[in-house]
Amino acid sequence: MDIFLKYLIFIIVAVIPFGIERKVTIMDIDVWITLSDVLISLALLIWIYYKIKSNTINTLTTAPLLNLFALLILTFLLSFVNAVNGYLIAKELIKFIVIIGFYLLLVENASTKTLNAILNAICLTSFIITVWFLIDFLNGRVEPDWQRLWFRGLVSPVHLNAMGMFLTITIPINLSRFFNSRRNFIKFVFIISVLIQFVALYLTFSRGAWIGATMALGALAFFKYRLRGVLGLLLIVLVALMISSLFISPARLRGRFFSMFNPREFGIESRGHHMATAVKLIKSNPVLGIGLGNFKIAAKKYHNEELTEMAHNIFLHYAAEAGIISAVLLLIIFVKHFLNVFRIHGGLKDERAGNVLLCAAIAFLGLTVTVQFGDPFIRGIKEYFFIVLSIPYILAGDKE
Repeated sequence: MDIFLKYLIFIIVAVIPFGIERKVTIMDIDVWITLSDVLISLALLIWIYYKIKSNTINTLTTAPLLNLFALLILTFLLSFVNAVNGYLIAKELIKFIVIIGFYLLLVENASTKTLNAILNAICLTSFIITVWFLIDFLNGRVEPDWQRLWFRGLVSPVHLNAMGMFLTITIPINLSRFFNSRRNFIKFVFIISVLIQFVALYLTFSRGAWIGATMALGALAFFKYRLRGVLGLLLIVLVALMISSLFISPARLRGRFFSMFNPREFGIESRGHHMATAVKLIKSNPVLGIGLGNFKIAAKKYHNEELTEMAHNIFLHYAAEAGIISAVLLLIIFVKHFLNVFRIHGGLKDERAGNVLLCAAIAFLGLTVTVQFGDPFIRGIKEYFFIVLSIPYILAGDKE
């Protein structure tokens, strides 16, 4: 059973970035169900059955961060009180319970061998997805300016902000394989993979991902190699920028970059408007919120605002939907996790494990910065959020 679950975990990680999904309508609510959602649910059912049968269900209570996640789920449940639409809460609540279950499954069942397989799957699929993205960009199937979508043919389009988040996570994971490779040829392969992912990151036009990746990878370069590392990172950045000019004019890239400093730019202005509306919703229901998943319809009902489904800031978003306590709990989870990373890193004796831990922490740091402008719990990214969250605890509780 353990071997079967480990193979299933590997398959789940391998299919996540391909976004194989289908939209179903339940109670007049559109629900996107991905192949990874189905496989994760199957894995959880098998795992829970196995734990009940072996009378080991009580071991779940020792999982790292579980108490904080349980309290977070409680705030989501309480948000039913003021909800505009309870079905939306149920949909989002099921999503969170399943994905937190996936995190628990990883922490308890993955060994370092399984973790290596997971990291290899991320590296391979990130390379495939990036090459696919670049080819489609050349063929006009990526619209970076207005719709900001990658039209992928038979599978659903991907928003470029989600693609940016994906690359913010996968670049450090690829670097962990670079650091741990002993053969120069393998190192060369991974540095090429990192380079083309940088190119793709620029072409997403995701300013939040640019900021998150720059801060996180800058910290990694300095921590790992000091000034030499920063200079090496700058070299990769410059080479990636030159390659990017083969796909899009440098003037468009410059325009997108400098738009970050223009408060009247449409995207910046829209984000400010979303955040301001979130603050209004928080003031009206500071304790219980307006209902998980209800941001868009509550903004329309109470303030006659036509907004998207997220506040474009993770803490304001969940404070508005599930009360200030939920946002505080999220912040505590982030801080507690980084404190745990420092503690675990100090106890690791193996340099290779230390490199994996460091790069996973950097991936999580990049995501932490990026989510100040978006939501990491959207489909296609939520699984990666919990995968990189689980890596330090897999290393700390190695079963082999």
